[in-house]
Amino acid sequence: MWRPLYSSRQGAYHFYRFLFETLTALGFTVSNADEALFYRFNSDGTYLILGAATDDFTIVADSDPTADQFLNEFEKRVELVRLGQITWLLGTTVTRNLTDRTISLGQEAYIDQICTRFGLQDARSVSTPLPPGIDLSPGLEHVLPKILSASEKKTYREVIGSLMYLSVMTRPDITYAVSTLSQHLENPSVSTHLEFARCVIRYLKATKSLRLVLGGDNSSLCGYSDADWASNLDRHSISGFAFFLGNGAVSWSSKKQPIVTLSSTESEYVALTHAAKDVIWIQKLLLEISPIGLIHPISPSTVFCDNQGAIRLSKDSTFHARTKHIDVHFHFIRQTISQDRIQLEYVPTFDMIGDIFTKSLSFHKFSHFRGLLGLR
Repeated sequence: MWRPLYSSRQGAYHFYRFLFETLTALGFTVSNADEALFYRFNSDGTYLILGAATDDFTIVADSDPTADQFLNEFEKRVELVRLGQITWLLGTTVTRNLTDRTISLGQEAYIDQICTRFGLQDARSVSTPLPPGIDLSPGLEHVLPKILSASEKKTYREVIGSLMYLSVMTRPDITYAVSTLSQHLENPSVSTHLEFARCVIRYLKATKSLRLVLGGDNSSLCGYSDADWASNLDRHSISGFAFFLGNGAVSWSSKKQPIVTLSSTESEYVALTHAAKDVIWIQKLLLEISPIGLIHPISPSTVFCDNQGAIRLSKDSTFHARTKHIDVHFHFIRQTISQDRIQLEYVPTFDMIGDIFTKSLSFHKFSHFRGLLGLR
């Protein structure tokens, strides 16, 4: 066990195989939706869910005695350090509120570390990650042509990597900014891309106390899908979505579309396909753990869209002349709707939370959507 773990490139694979064999011997089942998730439902109604991040484990159980019994079994096979009730995981502070049935996730210490690492601990704070309506595409007047040196480029990539960890863990409000800045890793501009990357850190410095609050009484799955049509110089639209279980976002994305769409309806249609793939994965995961009775996956799940044309195209294939040039796999959304996996509903643009993943917004609108994502 020790030799492959520390002496080969296959160490992670060998460790997972060891973990898989150990847990399955203890009666656990590996999740089909996420192979780092294991669960065990006992005949007496007790249950255990174990999430693994290499050798860091998070356990969800119906009671402390159930968790202790498993740990006693597990300790006979591996060496364990019991840390008690969860308060810290992978650089994230975890706070539980049993009365409100919520969990708050924050990374204040990690943000302080980033500020110190890149010399911005005393920098002036800003209210949004990026200025409203900014386009960072090379060739524009405000994007200076001077390229970073090799050492500066290394620093830029380190900044983006640090921000990306925050973006995927607890801070969906910086996802659009990180996605936009990461598109210029090869040839970043000194006075443009690097300065705006620092701007994101200055925003985080001002809002480091924000926490992503998950849970609550409402456990139904719903989401928002949006697209910003041809807003940048390269004319590729930006897709964005967020899905909610309870009061906070559990999954989100901001991504440049691979094709150039010819209308806002088409760009929204393509964005819905990306959102549909994610909602199917979440439903699959919820279906596996639904026997414990904590979460009941509701099918079809509601996805909100602010484009009536995209909703009609998704529900009706009669508009062949308008969609025949769109690649086949983007019609996946129609199949998903016909199978009753999701149902589309219209929401006004002002209430479209997905806007925060497709463009840089004014402070008023940005702070409004940030609160709706569960950041408080």
